[in-house]
This record gives sequence, structure tokens and C-alpha cells, in this order.
Amino acid sequence: GVVGVERAQRLLRAWREVTKGVNLRMAGADKRQMGGGVEWIGVSILAALGIVAIPKNKLLRARDAIERTLAGKITFGEYRALVGLLEHLRFVARLQADVTNVLYRPHSREGESQGGPSTTVQPTGLMVSALHRWLAIIMQCAGAALTIVFTTSATERLELADTIISSSS
Repeated sequence: GVVGVERAQRLLRAWREVTKGVNLRMAGADKRQMGGGVEWIGVSILAALGIVAIPKNKLLRARDAIERTLAGKITFGEYRALVGLLEHLRFVARLQADVTNVLYRPHSREGESQGGPSTTVQPTGLMVSALHRWLAIIMQCAGAALTIVFTTSATERLELADTIISSSS
């Protein structure tokens, strides 16, 4: 491992000289990855980097479902899946239950659940506010450092969450 951009560049140049010198071809991008990791409840935990990442397809699926809910164009079956997905994201973002509590109104005895999975969900004002809050969260937070996810103090999480890391192979 190295610290700093200059040292990382020097390491890559040296590594290329070694591999070129013995005529060794590196594996393709699909075989390279950022250290050891595991997928748990659809969330990538990259232990070597200390990052918890939400896959892009989950974020896009959540955004689409939220927008359709706000437009009054989502069925209860799809909405139920959305709320479950947001509960998973809530865990990663270490948010309190109040960000999803209001979203369970359609599940109640008076809610759209009584009409079956094909019934269209009509969001209330409180649901609209909560869904707009969720849109902001998923559009700005695709993951977090493990230290933030497993820290219990909200103040400490906010103080530590000041860097965005982006990577690809």
C-alpha cells in the first residue's frame, strides 16, 4: 500500500515495469476489484476500503419508484417493494425510523393495501414530504464509510461525513 498520489503513480510505473519485464499480462477490468468485499441485503460492503456502497441500480430503482409515487402512478405492490428498499437504505444511512414511518399509511386498514396489490397509491402530504426527503438522500448518498454506518452517535456521523469517494476498475 502507498500513501499519496505521487507514490501511487510511482508504484504503478514500477509494477508495469515488473510485469512487462516478465511478459505478464494483467487480468481484465472485470477480474480486478477493490479488495475483499461481500454483498449483504443488496449492499456492497468493501471491507478492505472500509466502505459500504449502494449499487447504482438500487438507487435508480428507488428514485423511479419515488417519482412514480409522487405522481400517483404506482401500485400498492410496487409501493410495498419501495418501502422495503428504503428500509434497507435507512440502515446504511443510519437514519431514524421517522423517515419511513409515515410511508406505511397505505399498509393500514384504511390504506390502499385493502384493495390489493394492483390498487394505485395516493400519497398524503406527509408522505410527499417524506418522499422528497428520500429523493434528496438517495441522490446524494450512494454509500458511507464503515465507521459512519457502525457509529451510534448521529453528531459523530455528521462530523465524519465530509468526503465523497468515487472509484471504478
